[in-house]
Parts: sequence; C-alpha cells; structure tokens
Amino acid sequence: MTAEYYDMSDEKFSLRVISPEDRVREYAICKAVWFAEKKQAEHMSLSNPVYSEPPANKGPFPNETSGRWVMLSTTAYLDAAANPEGNPKVSVSDYAAVCRQGWEWYR
Repeated sequence: MTAEYYDMSDEKFSLRVISPEDRVREYAICKAVWFAEKKQAEHMSLSNPVYSEPPANKGPFPNETSGRWVMLSTTAYLDAAANPEGNPKVSVSDYAAVCRQGWEWYR
C-alpha cells in the first residue's frame, strides 16, 4: 500500500493512496488524519473521493492481500478552511485514536 501527499498549503493538502479495494477508504482516511495531526490541525474535512485504477507499475506488493487494487484521491481541508463540497469537519484527535487502534503503522 502506498500514500502520496501533494498540493500542500497551510489550509489543505491532497492525498493519493493505492490499496486493496476492501481497505482503501479506511487507509486514505487514516493517512489523511496522520498528516493532519503532523500539521497540528484540530479539525479536517475530506473532499469526495475519486476512485481510479492504479498505474501499471504500482501494486500489488509482496506479502499483501490479493484482490482488486484501487487508487483513491482526495483533498483534506484543515481547521478553518472551507470544503467546497460542503462535507463536515471531524476531530483529528478523535479519528487519530481510532486509526492508532486499527493500523500498526500509525502507532
């Protein structure tokens, strides 16, 4: 599984992850929360996800589950930044606690 951050500013960042289809949404959320926590944001809001096929040279990776792999792209809006899609803000610390329990890499 991979995650890539880009288009970063104080108010937002974009994220692209590649993961097995059955875990891609949760993986993307936790990767976004992890980075928002590093940026010391208290709240964040994600844009609607865009799903696509991963590039041919990415995944699946050794020792990972088989099945369909997908790419998910989204933008995280931090603290006071408005989400143009109107999605609600969530507490970074609340989500971080859940992600720490669910993903070994987050601990």
